[in-house]
Order: sequence, then structure tokens, then C-alpha cells
Amino acid sequence: MTKKLLKKFKNFIESKPNVRGGQYVFKGTRIPVFYVTEHFEKGWSIDDMKNLFPEIDKNVLDEMSDIIFEHNNVNESEKIKITWLSYA
Repeated sequence: MTKKLLKKFKNFIESKPNVRGGQYVFKGTRIPVFYVTEHFEKGWSIDDMKNLFPEIDKNVLDEMSDIIFEHNNVNESEKIKITWLSYA
């Protein structure tokens, strides 16, 4: 994963051993990053995501949407690294 992309994720995610077993979640929530990435990749809109996850700020969802778009336009080795980050 590029440092730029990781930095974007780090702006709004965190991993703590006592929260969902250390999975990456959105800061201040217990919502795993992979929940949101999977829904975006299935074509859900930002409004749909905001309705499903009201705890996540709309600006964060906007940024996450941009990251997913960028993710879908990188080579396969980068996709594997980004997917791993979502599930780690």
C-alpha cells in the first residue's frame, strides 16, 4: 500500500486490541473498516452508508468513497494489500 493511501486511512481508523479483536475500525466506533469497504465495493451510495452507519461522519464516508475508487484503479498486488488492511 502506498504511504499516501495508508495516511488517508489513518486519518479516520484505529486498531485497539480490546476493540473487535484489534480489527481496524472507524475512530470512536466499533464499526470495522471492511464493513464499509465491502458495501462501497458493492455499489452502495454515501447516503445509503450514512443511513446504515450514522455514527460515521459523512465527510469520512466521502473520503472513504474516494479511497475505494482509487483502490479499484490500482494493480492487483495493491488491492491485496488494501484488503488485508481492512481485515487486519
